[in-house]
Amino acid sequence: MSQDLDDDEDWELEDEDDEDQVANEDATRQLDVDICPPNLDQKLYDDIVALREKRLDLDEAIADEKTVLQSLQQTLGQTQVYANKVDAELKAKHADLIDFQKKKQRKINDINVATGIRSHQIRYDRSTRLPDDLSDALIFNRINKSGLTNR
Repeated sequence: MSQDLDDDEDWELEDEDDEDQVANEDATRQLDVDICPPNLDQKLYDDIVALREKRLDLDEAIADEKTVLQSLQQTLGQTQVYANKVDAELKAKHADLIDFQKKKQRKINDINVATGIRSHQIRYDRSTRLPDDLSDALIFNRINKSGLTNR
């Protein structure tokens, strides 16, 4: 007799499982994209499905473009860091070049050069007569002298 009770319980469980399965199949049929709902025009349903597919394609394209955008933003960030580094190096090299040019000019200025000048080319402003020693004298162009005087 206890076996009869077990059989009855098995039947009841199987009936419940069958009912759940049928209910799930009905819900699946109602949600199936390929099947038009009963109270809807087929053309309208096809248009809706086409729009849904188009939206999914656009969503996928947007996701792809976002990936490309993120990649480009990352590349831009790396390029900006590199550009800042190169700019700093350029400024340092420019400063080194200016220092080198100043040192070179100082060394050129230290070179003693003998230049032959005739006495009528010399004008000594401190007196009317030329001194015997011109070591304190500075020699430059007359145009430069007038520019300095006008300052």
